[in-house]
Amino acid sequence: MMNKITFLPVACAVAAVLSGCMGDSAVPPEQIKAPATEPANHTLASANRFITPLYENGTASSGVLGTLEAGEEDYYYVEVDYFDTGDHEFRLTGLTDDLDMTVTDWDGMEYTSAGSGTGDEVVTSVSTSGLGFFSDKKRIVVKISGKSATSTSRFRLEMRTTD
Repeated sequence: MMNKITFLPVACAVAAVLSGCMGDSAVPPEQIKAPATEPANHTLASANRFITPLYENGTASSGVLGTLEAGEEDYYYVEVDYFDTGDHEFRLTGLTDDLDMTVTDWDGMEYTSAGSGTGDEVVTSVSTSGLGFFSDKKRIVVKISGKSATSTSRFRLEMRTTD
């Protein structure tokens, strides 16, 4: 009987510590879902971030879906570091109107797509091969704009990386 009494407070203390590992309650956190509409990203300061691609067999890709309304510009950015080194290609696909894409690297070098009409817009020459292991993250900005003030289109913005 003595062992049970001594053991009970220790068991309660262990259970209290273990339940504290889950925070204030034992309920797992709610999954965060994307908003139903894209957050405003019409200036460089409000640019939406998209993630760097994950590698598989020497190539990787990631992307976002968006809509450009007439008279607007949309901005996106991606941060890269040593582990993202390679040659990066940015593609704007699925267009229903004539859009343009400009990619600006961390040094201010601008690359402009040369597509026309509803064909894909592509920028292929952004390289991060020279980033060192101790380099800070570098930001690449993508601006999407209409060819005219009335251009409006849905789009898919993709970033592909090769070694």
